[in-house]
Amino acid sequence: MFILASRTALATECHQIHTLLDFLGPTNQTAGFSNGRMMVGLSSHGELLTLRWPYLSDFDHLDYGTNALKMLDFDTPLLGALPEEAVFDGIRLNPEAVSSPVSWLRDAPWHVRQSYESEDVDVLLTEWAHPSLPIVIVRRDWLDRQADTFVQEYELINSGEDAIELAVIHYANWAPSVKRLPYDQTPGWTDDATLDPGMWYDTKWDALRTARSFAVRNTAFPGPQTAQQEGELTDWLDRFVGDGVYLAARLYPGSTSHDVGPALDGAQQEPSVYGQAALGRPLGRNYHAGRAAGLLEIRIRIPAHGARRVTAATFAARTAAQLDELLATFSTPSVFSTSLARARAADRQWLARRPLPNSPDRKLRRVAKRALLNLRDAWHPDSGLVAGGFSTTPPYTYDWPNEILLHLVMPRIGMVTEAEAHAFFYQSVQAGPPASSTDPPQYSFGMNYDYGGMPRGFLSFKIDSTAFVVVHWWDVAQFLEEPERSKYIEQIYPSLRQTAMFLRDYRQDNGLTLPATEGDYPGDRSTLQGNLPVWAAMSAAAEAANAAGDTSSATAFQARADELKAAILATFYDEKKNHFIEGEQIGAYAQFGNAYWMLWPYVLLPVTDARIQGHAAYLDHGLRHVFVEHAEEKGAYDAKGLFYYVEAATTPAAYERAWTYLRELVHSVAPHGTNTYGEAWVYCDFDGDGSGEYQQRVAIPHISEGVWPYWVGVRLFEKWKPQPPKAVPSLQHVRIDANVDDEPVLSWTSRDADGVYIELSYDGTVFHDAVERPASGKWRLSGLAPHHRYTVRVTPFDAAGFEGEAWTDTVRAGVSAGGCVVAGRADPVLLLLLLIVFWPVLRKLPYRNSPEWRSASRNSRQVEEA
Repeated sequence: MFILASRTALATECHQIHTLLDFLGPTNQTAGFSNGRMMVGLSSHGELLTLRWPYLSDFDHLDYGTNALKMLDFDTPLLGALPEEAVFDGIRLNPEAVSSPVSWLRDAPWHVRQSYESEDVDVLLTEWAHPSLPIVIVRRDWLDRQADTFVQEYELINSGEDAIELAVIHYANWAPSVKRLPYDQTPGWTDDATLDPGMWYDTKWDALRTARSFAVRNTAFPGPQTAQQEGELTDWLDRFVGDGVYLAARLYPGSTSHDVGPALDGAQQEPSVYGQAALGRPLGRNYHAGRAAGLLEIRIRIPAHGARRVTAATFAARTAAQLDELLATFSTPSVFSTSLARARAADRQWLARRPLPNSPDRKLRRVAKRALLNLRDAWHPDSGLVAGGFSTTPPYTYDWPNEILLHLVMPRIGMVTEAEAHAFFYQSVQAGPPASSTDPPQYSFGMNYDYGGMPRGFLSFKIDSTAFVVVHWWDVAQFLEEPERSKYIEQIYPSLRQTAMFLRDYRQDNGLTLPATEGDYPGDRSTLQGNLPVWAAMSAAAEAANAAGDTSSATAFQARADELKAAILATFYDEKKNHFIEGEQIGAYAQFGNAYWMLWPYVLLPVTDARIQGHAAYLDHGLRHVFVEHAEEKGAYDAKGLFYYVEAATTPAAYERAWTYLRELVHSVAPHGTNTYGEAWVYCDFDGDGSGEYQQRVAIPHISEGVWPYWVGVRLFEKWKPQPPKAVPSLQHVRIDANVDDEPVLSWTSRDADGVYIELSYDGTVFHDAVERPASGKWRLSGLAPHHRYTVRVTPFDAAGFEGEAWTDTVRAGVSAGGCVVAGRADPVLLLLLLIVFWPVLRKLPYRNSPEWRSASRNSRQVEEA
């Protein structure tokens, strides 16, 4: 997509800004999911940053964005976003006190862990632990599969000896958006927040509410300001606002207080909701016009060694009546257990029908399942659109024709109906006759499109995107059965032929395409990046024409494909370097480029050809440079080069090298817990331990960056069948010790394992997973809640991913004098110290079977008998 970065020497400052898009938010998003209508994105600290509905490309109803002027590096708090923005939670201890400020869960000193509940569900778990409070808060986030409802269920666990009184705060700063402009990606991200329609508290439903009309835009609509209006709320809103965006939020089993007021502190006469919460308690205000925020509070008592549950839900609807129906449906907390079970079952049933890499490697399968669920979530059933990402970072939320991997993978994993709908979506956005010199050529395609087919990217015509659509159109036909296949070809072929004829004629005298925009860089050029897709499009068009009975066009398309193939080999293969070159190299990632189009789904040359193998050796060098030598500080789309390497591999040694690179891509580059990729990564020693770590950047989750490793894994393990090891990997000297900062440290040693999986869980739910290499090392169990007992599981694995016997123990952080209590194992160091201290006493005790012990034992029995 749209990377503006360059590979340079390893950075001395790990947290510096690396790409222009690092400035555009939310860049701290780590997870997201969708039910096909509503899409949400969350940060690693549990904040809700993205709320799009009813379309996955538009509209975002949260005012959240990082600030380029403030965000100098990734250590900047909230990456420069205002603290009042987004939706997040907090608690107030001693809620009956006159002044009891909120402790926001996203802020220090709360320790946060985040992962999905399991690898096969769209249920996100976030765990907060406080270093000085015996409280653990675990929140489950999911989207109802049938209703447009986002659910956040909190379990508050008290592991202390005394009951705890507290209040849970749910804070919401919405900014409903209804604006769309062609070739403009900023509405709903920058300017719509200034047109906030206001918020009010609905006493009937005990809910925060807001509304904005689709028909009358850029107008603030007041909430009900009289008792009569509130009593007739639904009819009044439907008459006054009409069809639009209606949002509501409730706390279950019911809020004990609330507040609605200004979203920001400024020139207003009254304090903001966020600022007032920081001071002590909600003011109980019911309405505010303009930029407004609100909160709901519920007071609870958690008994000693007990737990309480609180649920927050966010609803979206087009009318006030529909919103009331949702509020009535979700009227009690018990409804949410059914919603959660429904969401889990739908996810697992859907995944069960999808192919996975035939590999024993657990991490690869986790990454694969997350990529599949994200791809499913990116498809919009009403339009057929496939969103490029979940983050509102522009320009990623739209459908990109050049994300051809997504479009080709869909029918191959059983998403045939979805792929067909997507093909018809492109038919609806095909460019018509240009009305001016700035309009795109007829039958061409541009950078990206929203749900309604409106072009939103700043590039109105791209040669590679236009070619990719032709390939996609014909590819779908390969997976349809008769009579659907013939019907599909009849419908799609006229559009396919028009675009193919345009591409056939878009040529230079030397056989290459005319200069045009390739990739996402302004300016015309004619390189491998544009010519290879056009060659693939001509090959696909020839097959489509034959299937449609258009033999004359089939001959013309095949002739153009042959001509272009010869021109590509003559122009872009460097005999001295023994590999293909991009031509005019623009951007950071020309090294890996789009050469995979030579091998899939059409074959430019046989894999045994010396030129194909020469380019594979070139890519091998580059992949080793990145993933083994760690000689680059950043990268993106590296799996494109790896995919070519896998397709060209023919020997076990090549497969093993491919697995080395893929394993690094899934074990180290993918973030632990959520397993979601951004568009780019940064490599640096972030924690100062002397070794580098990966950090994801830009548009997380990025759909294609997750699908690429998944599909590379599928193709690699279709071709390669690694043999189980003769010796099962094992662990030695596994233990948990207290260490600095009162944090337990896990240590392990293994002579025959390549690495270990580490899982930290509570009550059967994994809250953190990690892959550690090398096989011997230490891992700090940071952020454990006082007195809270966790399970630690360590599993060794070998180089191919085969696992050995797991080691399991329990651990809990304590507040005793020792600082840390380790349950389940005796500390050898502590035992040694005790032995030294008490040795003078112990050495005087008779030992078993000694004459002294037998004599003492005999005397004892005689006394008992007497």
